[in-house]
Amino acid sequence: MFNVALTDHTTNPPLIEREILGKMANVYCPDRRLESDDELVAFARDADAIIYSSGLILKGGMMDRIPNLKMISMQSIGFDVVDVKAATERRILVSNVPDYCVEEVADHAVSLALAQLRGLFPLDVFVRKSRWGAESGTAITLHRLSTQVFGLVGFGNIAKRVAMRAKSFGLRVIAYDPYLPRWEFTLLGVERVDSLAELLSQSDVVSAHVPINERTKNLIGAREIGLMKQSAYFVNTGRGKTVDQQALTAALKSKRIAGAALDVFHDEPLSHDDPLMTLDNVILTPHIAGYSEESLIAVRRDAAQAVVDALSGKRPQFLLNPQAFREAGVS
Repeated sequence: MFNVALTDHTTNPPLIEREILGKMANVYCPDRRLESDDELVAFARDADAIIYSSGLILKGGMMDRIPNLKMISMQSIGFDVVDVKAATERRILVSNVPDYCVEEVADHAVSLALAQLRGLFPLDVFVRKSRWGAESGTAITLHRLSTQVFGLVGFGNIAKRVAMRAKSFGLRVIAYDPYLPRWEFTLLGVERVDSLAELLSQSDVVSAHVPINERTKNLIGAREIGLMKQSAYFVNTGRGKTVDQQALTAALKSKRIAGAALDVFHDEPLSHDDPLMTLDNVILTPHIAGYSEESLIAVRRDAAQAVVDALSGKRPQFLLNPQAFREAGVS
């Protein structure tokens, strides 16, 4: 039997994974959060595969201390917490689950945007303070959605679904993604702009949907925020480190932009004394955009199935490093 280690203590007992892996593997997970590299390595030392969802970065040196490791199956879309290059050098397969929560994240992004555009949170406060009708209207400016421009930074699977939802509310949708052909935008009735600066300056809502890598780290910084309309809102359900959080906080404090709605942050969980906590023009949610009961089951099942495939000598569906598969001599 193989040994398969799950790093997420919240999946204990791992009933879904044991059902899928069946008799081919002994599946186990910790009863508490793994807090350090040494704890992770000690826990997974005998593993042939890891189903990974830890916030710790799984580096090459750590992989060397897990001698039987053949497969790392990410229980997520993102894979920045695994050194894929180091894994490839060691012929360790790495996969992710890129489609398990696209509907949920799209719903969350549009919900956050609409909450800001319609002023739902300040209006709720007004009611609780016995302010009503025209009295509330004088304190907040609202616009017809069909007059607003919804800008998407990135146009991948999630952003495309955001576009469809936003269009259904009458919003004009534009997008910037230099890596996609124009027809992918045209197909959904979305206007492709040629630069990030153009998107930022035109949009009433800027919604970020880019992965984190060397090119996108702090993609939205002080200069970029300075290009936005003062009346615009910023929404991020993608990756926290694609935004210079200090610059965004400063812009929100000074009312350089109207507000923001954030599900992801530079460091997580967000510290209780972070300055974002004190601002009344930002909506904060706890990196939960991808969550639903259905998506939770889907990601666990798909991540476990990738391990079954890898340990059976088959190529996992969403393999991130096919070179490792080829060099392992499996066909």
